[in-house]
Amino acid sequence: MVELMSVLVAVSLGGLLVQVVLALLLWLNLRHDEVVQSVRRRVRALAWRDKLRLGTRLMRDRRVPVHVRLIPPALALYLASPLDIVPDFIPVLGQLDDLLVLGIGVGLMVKLTPAGVLSEHLDRLEGLP
Repeated sequence: MVELMSVLVAVSLGGLLVQVVLALLLWLNLRHDEVVQSVRRRVRALAWRDKLRLGTRLMRDRRVPVHVRLIPPALALYLASPLDIVPDFIPVLGQLDDLLVLGIGVGLMVKLTPAGVLSEHLDRLEGLP
């Protein structure tokens, strides 16, 4: 039983390490793009309700590629699934895993959505003409 638990912990830590590396690579990639940086600042400034509205609007907009519109449902399925890269019963690491996946998904959605479409939806949510 102890060996099984140590194997589970080792696999979970390995999965967490892979996610941290992927998140770091995504962050470094997003960091150099000035347009994405300004959009990220604008998205961060939105209230949580408006962030959810933005995600909903992007999912419904036909100008957004299909693979980008599938990111939020995929995130919801992953978060609701009992199968995680790092199981949720492991304190802190299980929840950190979910936060990292969520962050990667949102970052990908911002990065892969056409800049004009994203700016248009942000303008509407911010009340700009």
